[in-house]
Amino acid sequence: MVHSLHNRTLWLIGATSGIGLPLAHYLAARGVNLLLSARKNERLEKLCASCREVGATAQSLSFDLLEQRACRRAVELALRYSGGIDIVIILAGLSQRATALETLPEVRRQIFMVNLEAPISITEQLLPYLRQRPESQLVIVGSLASYISTPWRSAYCAAKHAVRSYFETLSLELRGRPYVTVVTPGFIHTNISRHALKGDGKPYGQMDRNQLRGIPAQRCARKIAQVLIHRRPELFVGLQFKGWLILLIRALIPALYRRLIATQ
Repeated sequence: MVHSLHNRTLWLIGATSGIGLPLAHYLAARGVNLLLSARKNERLEKLCASCREVGATAQSLSFDLLEQRACRRAVELALRYSGGIDIVIILAGLSQRATALETLPEVRRQIFMVNLEAPISITEQLLPYLRQRPESQLVIVGSLASYISTPWRSAYCAAKHAVRSYFETLSLELRGRPYVTVVTPGFIHTNISRHALKGDGKPYGQMDRNQLRGIPAQRCARKIAQVLIHRRPELFVGLQFKGWLILLIRALIPALYRRLIATQ
């Protein structure tokens, strides 16, 4: 079944960087009413302005996923948004570049909060409302790290494994009200590795080779938008040959998989 996006209202969390920025522009050009969220209000206002230039309705709602009270307040404000929310996409993510032993507990908690706790908390607050909306949708963006574990990403991989399991279970329980999609990006050209946290909480500040060679964020954004039209429970995007091969080896030859991943 094809679902129209025109005049639907969508709350995009994590809108000003990575996949979120081109996704906001793509949706704006297709008549979607946008409520855009990120941490930095100045960037949000610029994004809203650019979306309005193509005729879209766009409003900003800035908040920090690391602050539980701010998350709760953001949901309250979002639910007052004119016309009601039909679709929610949670894109925000925070990666890691440090061993488990090097990572301070407070840094691990930040990674868990952004990738797992905040998305679940926001979802739980929204569900009673979304279940009353016709054809409502919930899209959570995970990672290839939801399936494989790699060195220097213990907290990130743990959070992404957990978030995939949670939202897959939620999908089975809700049975389409709202319709839940888990997006699994592989190698996408974004700054996620630059913004990843080292063990002391400082930004890693470097582009990983996998991100440099990844598919453009614009292409990934278009794939996500298509999931809103042609609903699917899970979308794999940007895994390329390498990602699919890793998953295949993991399933068929676990010992080889562990040797290969340990060298990455």
